[in-house]
Amino acid sequence: MRDTGVRHGTPRRESGSPNATAGHSVHDDQGTHRRRSIRRPTPGSRAPPPPPATATPDPPPPGGTGTVTDDLRITVERTHGPATLVAVAGELDYHTSPRLRSDALALIEGDRPHLVLDLSGVSFCDSSGLSVLIGLWNRAQAIGGSLVLCSVPERLMRLIRMTGLDQVLSITTAEDCLTDHPAPARDEGPAGDPR
Repeated sequence: MRDTGVRHGTPRRESGSPNATAGHSVHDDQGTHRRRSIRRPTPGSRAPPPPPATATPDPPPPGGTGTVTDDLRITVERTHGPATLVAVAGELDYHTSPRLRSDALALIEGDRPHLVLDLSGVSFCDSSGLSVLIGLWNRAQAIGGSLVLCSVPERLMRLIRMTGLDQVLSITTAEDCLTDHPAPARDEGPAGDPR
């Protein structure tokens, strides 16, 4: 049998403490004997505790016509007939999209079922943001309202096209959105008298 320079077998413990190193005997190319050590943890030892959590940011100040989260601003710009224009600016992602969902649903399910989202200020959108837009569109359709996206940045528009959502969602410019939803005609009684 040819000697390969490596001794096989069970690693040995050094004498001393229970957490002493164990290793294998190894011979290098020059025939010198050396030990390769492996440090074994002491039974019952634990990893150090994680660092303390960072403080949560203060909530946005109350009041105003919009809400602000860390990286998202939602502002009700104006109402034109039954349509309400809402400007969305900042990052629309996993952390911020729930705020858009809750604010927009409050409008859709309240007295403003026709919502126009101006996305010109959106600097980033991930799958969570797209999911919220789809959910809002579905909810508006279910209650007889509408959701229209306008002034969509090119980067976000590429994402919408790649996912095929441009075939589902209503997308246009801000001016076209508001003219598509004119003020409702007043109901007139006989001889043109308004009721």
